[in-house]
Amino acid sequence: MEIQLKNYLETLYPNQGDTLFQTVKQLIGPTVKGERRELNHRDALLITYPHQIQDASSGVEPLRLMSKFYNNHLKSCFSGVHFLPFFPYSSDGGFAVIDFEKVDDEFGNWADIQAIEGDLMYDAVFNHTSSKHRWFQGYLEGEKKLRDFYHHFDQLPQPGSVEEKQLRMVVRPRASELLAEFDKDDGDKTWAWATFGPDQLDLNFSNPLVLLELIKVLLFYVEQGATFIRVDAVPFLWKELGTNCMHHPKTHTIVKLLRTVLDLKAPQVCLITESNVPHDENISYLDDGHCEAQLVYNFSLAPLIMHSLEMGTAKHLKAWVDGLKPLPGKTSFFNFTATHDGIGVRPLEGILPDEEIFELVRRMEAKGGFVNFRRIDGEERPYEMNITWSSALKVDDLQLHVRRLLCSYSMSLVFPGVPGVYFHNLFGTENWFEEYNQTLHKRDINRRKFQQQEIDQFLADSDSLEGRTFAGLTEMMRLRQQNEIFHPQAEFVQCDTQDEVWCVERRWQGKTARFYHNLSDTTQTVDGLVLKPYEHIWQLP
Repeated sequence: MEIQLKNYLETLYPNQGDTLFQTVKQLIGPTVKGERRELNHRDALLITYPHQIQDASSGVEPLRLMSKFYNNHLKSCFSGVHFLPFFPYSSDGGFAVIDFEKVDDEFGNWADIQAIEGDLMYDAVFNHTSSKHRWFQGYLEGEKKLRDFYHHFDQLPQPGSVEEKQLRMVVRPRASELLAEFDKDDGDKTWAWATFGPDQLDLNFSNPLVLLELIKVLLFYVEQGATFIRVDAVPFLWKELGTNCMHHPKTHTIVKLLRTVLDLKAPQVCLITESNVPHDENISYLDDGHCEAQLVYNFSLAPLIMHSLEMGTAKHLKAWVDGLKPLPGKTSFFNFTATHDGIGVRPLEGILPDEEIFELVRRMEAKGGFVNFRRIDGEERPYEMNITWSSALKVDDLQLHVRRLLCSYSMSLVFPGVPGVYFHNLFGTENWFEEYNQTLHKRDINRRKFQQQEIDQFLADSDSLEGRTFAGLTEMMRLRQQNEIFHPQAEFVQCDTQDEVWCVERRWQGKTARFYHNLSDTTQTVDGLVLKPYEHIWQLP
């Protein structure tokens, strides 16, 4: 593995590989001999903000409240928690990080996080930092070491210039300007590369000092108990003018290098990449199954489940599943319905016809959702739908609404891979306009925070939307924890049924389970079973 590490460094920084290799070896310190972690049926993560539960009356830190809630109510259903960024931040719900190694005092401390009785996933937000990060502030102040820590221009490229044409080639997930203007302390201006917006400035990985600093951060997360590390926005890591700056070959080399560092120091830690892009591009970060990520976010699954239930047919979902190739090695999908962001539209490209994508977007807008756009050749196209999962599937009848939600969760839970459940799916949270009306940030519709008293009420009222959803989802999660048929490597096949029903089998070590999902608002009969509208049935061994 050390030879691989050296080769990766030489690929990234020709003629500097030897020197950098010695530096990285010192950062790693004594290596660990151990087996790489193998995922199993018990792996399942709750996805939550660090301040998801608050208690204004007691003043108890939110992370402490979350750890208590998880340990008391969820540790029999999940193997651990993915805490969304808990660092000091300036915007974007935590993803404009000011300090990679500090827990925001408002949330608690590292001990509160480590009080979780289970696995921990931390975010490696390595593509960019906040404009308030000490590195960027040092650059503005003229600190020599930080001169090339960020992609920047000393002059704004003129229209028609080579640089301006090259910048127009860059693929963006946003409609904001790519370059953000700042005043430096010496009176000059600078234009910093800002893939995700003017407060998030892109780090320059062509400077090896940047990579070394982030390797230190990676190893620090290991010291703080990480068992999963999520590399955020991975497609954008390496920029090179004259390319579209997505999925650059050196981006894959960086992922391989990070994986090798972990294999040498902490083979029990899994690397997961986040790339909200079309399916084939997404799974490229699994490579051959041995040298890049162990898991990738399954971004196509969620909008396909939404589409199937909204249109009452599994036609496109079935076709997509039939076309999937086996994942390499012992890698796995990270499956989910909702996330802290929105429901990605790009992962539907090549799966649904454009007219069906636009119809799905229109329906979500009719249910109170918003749409974020990206710009391509001067034209704006939908990038993600901002709506809570519960509001996306809402119907007027409460019983049908809950049944529809649980059917969607089941579809995600039986799909091959490791489940991730966003906190709001526990309770069927509906669109939250209160914060959006203040911030006008579309994603805030799906980022409601709760007081402890509200959570207590949800758990006490078993007849409410929240109580019914919580009971149904946690029961499925417990069954999943107890049954090896849900092993990520289990055989998975679709059954031949009418398109209104999605039926699948899982097979593992001589055992077989079958799962039925009625996607329609009418009763369906299949294999002698009568499925009520939106009902799901698990036939476990």
